[in-house]
Order: sequence, then C-alpha cells, then structure tokens
Amino acid sequence: MLPFVVMKVEILVCFLFLCSFVLAVNQLDESIPLELFDIRMDLESSVLESSSELEAVVTYESFGLSSTRVDLDYSIYDENGEKVYNRLDEVVVSVEEIRRIHFNDLNLEPGEYTFVFKTVYNVDVFDDFRQKFTVREKGFWERFWEWLGF
Repeated sequence: MLPFVVMKVEILVCFLFLCSFVLAVNQLDESIPLELFDIRMDLESSVLESSSELEAVVTYESFGLSSTRVDLDYSIYDENGEKVYNRLDEVVVSVEEIRRIHFNDLNLEPGEYTFVFKTVYNVDVFDDFRQKFTVREKGFWERFWEWLGF
C-alpha cells in the first residue's frame, strides 16, 4: 500500500509543477507586446561618384509575438532643404531582416544632400533617420577620360 501512496504523491507533485510552469509561460506571453520592434539604418557610403550608387542598409528586428507592418518613406533633401526625391514603400517583418535599398534611378547633381528615412509601425510609433552624403564632382581628368570613352 505504501508504494501506491508514494506514486500518487509523485503524480500530484508532477501535476503541480506542470500547472505552475503553464501559468508562468502564460504570464510571460502576456508581458511581451504583440509588436516590439527595432530599426537601424545606415548608408553604405557617404561620398559617391554618382548618385545612382546610393545604397541604404536597413536592419529590422522584431521581438514581439506577431509580424509587424512598417510604412517606409525615403526622401532626399538638397543643401537648401528642398525635397528632390521621395519614395514610399512598406514591409512586413516577422523576425530579423536586413534589406539593401538601391537607388539606381537617382540622378542628382554633384553636391551635399541629406537622406531621410522615416518609418511608421503599430499605427503611432515613428522613427526618423537622417544621414548626410555627398555626390562628388568629377575632376578634369575623370571627365576627359570619360569624354574619350574610357
């Protein structure tokens, strides 16, 4: 009879342990927001030979329990603060994701510019990234060799 009682106690202890574990996991799930997010942006280079070489590297990290839709706004401002380029996009991120954004169609004159990357997610969470870059003017010899077709 004693082994039977010990077995019942062991089963009861296992049941109580399992219940406390399930309760702890449920509380953990409730404490993690559905959309918890981190975004980083950096330009590949801040000095360009041609504006079409512009490339932004954006890292998205989702720590929440669900996928997150992010609205994206890429803008470029010249030295006078005038907007000279704008592109809108969106992305849905579930875990970590690194994206390279190319601007092959960009045709800016040589000069100083500011790249502005704005994001909106979870309806009311805004991020604003700014980085300056320069489109270098070609020197005499570069223009000469280009004129010759090299």
